Parts: sequence; C-alpha cells; structure tokens
Amino acid sequence: MLIYGISTLGQVGEAAGRQATEFGVELPDEAVAPPSEPDQGRVDEDSDRCFSWGCADWHVEAVDHRNVWVDRDFIVHAGRDGLLGIDAHTGQLRWSIGAAEDASAYPWAHDVVGAIGSDAVAVANGSMLTVRDRQDGTERFELELPFERASWLSWSDSNLIVGGGPRYTS
Repeated sequence: MLIYGISTLGQVGEAAGRQATEFGVELPDEAVAPPSEPDQGRVDEDSDRCFSWGCADWHVEAVDHRNVWVDRDFIVHAGRDGLLGIDAHTGQLRWSIGAAEDASAYPWAHDVVGAIGSDAVAVANGSMLTVRDRQDGTERFELELPFERASWLSWSDSNLIVGGGPRYTS
C-alpha cells in the first residue's frame, strides 16, 4: 500500500513542470497521459505517482497494510515496519516504533484499531490500549481494557472514547 499526499489548494498538479510552491516539490517535466481507467494510476519516469488529474505531491512506500489512520496533519500506520508517525503535509517520517517494541504494529493482528488526537495517538490491539505522544511516539501509558476486543477509538477534545465487545466466558 502507498500513501499519497495531494494538495487540494490552488491548481497544484494540473500543469506539468510547474513548481508546487505549497510543498516546494518539483512536478514532472512532461505532461502525463491520462490513465485508461479513472481510478487507475501510473508511475512516470521519475517514479512519481500520476493520475488523470495530476501527480501526487509526495508518497510513502513503507506502509504495507490496511491499518492506517489519518487526520488533517498526521498519519499513523501499523504494519510490518512497526508503528509509523508520518507528517501528512510532507510525507516525512516523524517517528517509528519497531514491530518488536509494539505488538499493535503486527499486520496479522486484525483487531488493531487506532485514532489520532490533537496531541496523542491511541492504538488498541485486542484488549490492550497504548497511548503515545503524537510528536515523538513516546509511550504515555498502556492500559488493559475491560473488554475482550476494542472495536473503535475516537477522540473528543482531549478525551479518548473506546468502544468494544464484552469478555466472553465459557
């Protein structure tokens, strides 16, 4: 999976060779032919991802699984490379927690859920919740939830709201 950063401001990506001033990214020199299908992209000679409407301002190839959470300025990905904090404006990696250090980063853990708050990132894997600092990824706290599996997380101001299923006993 790739993540693309695409500016919706001005007309970035519409003219080939034009300077994308918002991000200081040089767009490809040649005009790009539209793809044969509306949702099908292509890679040009500079390895930039281009579509019928233009080219992405940046892309990240490190993401390899569906566990991606996005807000206005930040992206968090849990996958084989661990837990990644990515700047949504530039695509730059802000921090990385290795998969061996954070069990929620394993892509085969299908019950991983996450949410990005104004100053923290929350990730739950099953019944274990970890809250990390948004700026550098340091762990703030870890908590075992009172149910078997978290099914969703959401921030409301600085309050984290967690939903999940009950613990089942046999």
